[in-house]
Amino acid sequence: MKLIRRIGIVVCVRLESSRVRYKIAQKVGRVTLLEILLSRLLKTRYKVVIACPDKPADEGVKIAQLLSSKTLNKVSWYEGDRENVLNRFYFSAKAYEIDPIIRVTADDIYLFPKLIEKAVENFKESGAGYLYCKEGIRGSDFEIISMHYLKQVYEKYKNKESLEDLSYAFKDVVPKEKIISFSNSNINANLSIDYPEDLQLVRLIYEILDKENNEAN
Repeated sequence: MKLIRRIGIVVCVRLESSRVRYKIAQKVGRVTLLEILLSRLLKTRYKVVIACPDKPADEGVKIAQLLSSKTLNKVSWYEGDRENVLNRFYFSAKAYEIDPIIRVTADDIYLFPKLIEKAVENFKESGAGYLYCKEGIRGSDFEIISMHYLKQVYEKYKNKESLEDLSYAFKDVVPKEKIISFSNSNINANLSIDYPEDLQLVRLIYEILDKENNEAN
């Protein structure tokens, strides 16, 4: 599949997680959550970049070990500031000349590739500077921002030592008339993986889907 030039997806990842220990390394069946996410993102027509911390020095290696060789060969890598997510997000997009940038968090494994592509078309046709998911399924959220406005966000917030809520910064900087929303589903549900019990739900869902798939075959 030929990739569309310049448009890309940046996933900021790190091994640590405050509520679910080593979240991205947790397995559903025989594959990790990170592998599930990336395998879905790679079905889009866009470059996929993993933005991981540069410290400790072996963090990137450990993250790479969570992936199959097939996935590993298809994604791009960037290593940057461990604590400053905005820094890592901005410079990874800049390094690969991505514009606009699709932001995906590492635990949103329920993403639908076709919906991401539809949102990108809406973004381009509307002339927006920032798009966010307003309603639908939590756990399949994403955002899109132009490099023009991402650069402004970086300039305003670059001196903050830690900025976890990038969505707040985006909405703070991008003019309201340049912000649009997108619904990823007509069903409102929370499938985000914030706590250990959420992970158990993921495993149950995939177990049911695997069983139905085996029975169908």
